[in-house]
Amino acid sequence: MSLDIATEYDDLLKKHYLGSLRPVASDYTGLFLPAIPRELGDKRVMLVGKETRQWNGTLERWFESSAEGRTRAYIDRAINGYLETRCMPPSKYRFLQFLRQSEQTLSLPKHTLHWANLFAAAFRRGSPQNRPESELKPLLALSYDLLAVQIQTLEPDAILFTTGPTYDPFIKQFSQRFGGYETVKIHEPRRLWEFRLGDIRCFRTTHPRYAAGRTTRGLALKQIDAL
Repeated sequence: MSLDIATEYDDLLKKHYLGSLRPVASDYTGLFLPAIPRELGDKRVMLVGKETRQWNGTLERWFESSAEGRTRAYIDRAINGYLETRCMPPSKYRFLQFLRQSEQTLSLPKHTLHWANLFAAAFRRGSPQNRPESELKPLLALSYDLLAVQIQTLEPDAILFTTGPTYDPFIKQFSQRFGGYETVKIHEPRRLWEFRLGDIRCFRTTHPRYAAGRTTRGLALKQIDAL
């Protein structure tokens, strides 16, 4: 079960113009629109990744749905795809394995650790961060608003960004949605940064694919578990 966030997504998508991405829509994944868990434990935690490399077809589907007035159907499909992914075995995917392991480490009920992404779409199975400003700027504006509304809805006690240091400029830019960030501690340069977004404790570690960062990811989970 999940809290109804579809209306918030619908309102946001109506405010954002992605026309500059239309000519390259087949190179972008569909929009990542996660559900919000309804049943939560004593602690609310978000795990924020980079971007999902294969998700909801391509962005062409969004433009087709929008042109045909089926935006809510598109959102519902994306949310259902997210729920199906959360409920399936993590298989070989390191991020999904880490998602499951984190729930166990934090003693959270199954499927209640909220998975979000910093970028709402991937570009050709990778990051869109080096795309032209005409594409990146509107995508970031939408991505930041989508992530912000998830945070405002869930009201998490802690957020773990598993994005690695190259995404720090985007996290800092995103933090303006919450009045900026305050660094608490650099536990280990490039591997573990602790900061605050308002009253929310946040940690930025490496991505689960980075085996050498296992220790600092474990330390971040320990810090969250102690809150």
